[in-house]
Amino acid sequence: MGIREIRKELNLTQAGFARLFGVHQTAVSQWETGRTSPDTEMAVHIARATGHSVDEVLGVHIQNALALGEETAEIEMPDDRMAGARIFRGDRVYIRPSDRAPMDGSLIGVSINGNKTVRFVRFMDGEKFWTDACVPAAIEKAKDGDRILGNVVGLYVDFVKEDA
Repeated sequence: MGIREIRKELNLTQAGFARLFGVHQTAVSQWETGRTSPDTEMAVHIARATGHSVDEVLGVHIQNALALGEETAEIEMPDDRMAGARIFRGDRVYIRPSDRAPMDGSLIGVSINGNKTVRFVRFMDGEKFWTDACVPAAIEKAKDGDRILGNVVGLYVDFVKEDA
């Protein structure tokens, strides 16, 4: 479940959903694509108004690492380049291989120069690029040695962060 499914359940367009909750249609689009998430207050407001849980609104799926399957890879994030997607250094991201090509804008596990990490994949003019979630986003053209490991299927967040 997530914003898109809730919106469709209500039989609303993105513009209609945006009007209902007093936000711009761009915000709804970004929530649905995972580029951003509603803030806590908005997530609670949407949950109460639609009869869904905040987890459902945010598309959170609590998964046990063992339930993800043996083919699932785990990547510990090496940096904060995906902080805009709320994935920080030290968080563990679970990747499941897929035999389908990722869609433009998908959050994927990727091996860049032999280092495993998470990025958005972008396709522009027939070329493949990796983008991070910082502002402004860093964009790197995919190289021949880079490879897609699979789709992000889960995240373990360590709420006890090291002191800076």
